[in-house]
Amino acid sequence: MGSRTQSSACELVGKQKRKLSGKHLEVITAGEKSSQDVYAMRLGDEVVVLTVQDTCGEDGQPDPETTALLELFADSLEWPQ
Repeated sequence: MGSRTQSSACELVGKQKRKLSGKHLEVITAGEKSSQDVYAMRLGDEVVVLTVQDTCGEDGQPDPETTALLELFADSLEWPQ
């Protein structure tokens, strides 16, 4: 997303306390803050990437729908330990 991107670690905790590590990326473009949470997991011979993109509101906070989506993923997705 460019050299002005800030990145940090993030984690999605799912069923049976399984943890999925990822990267949280933030960038401000034309005065608008947006972010992506990127998670990758191996499922057999395949690698699956889950990317959740959000454009923050005027208050700088994540959209409540994005927060709810991440909670839904954590509650419903199952991945290998």
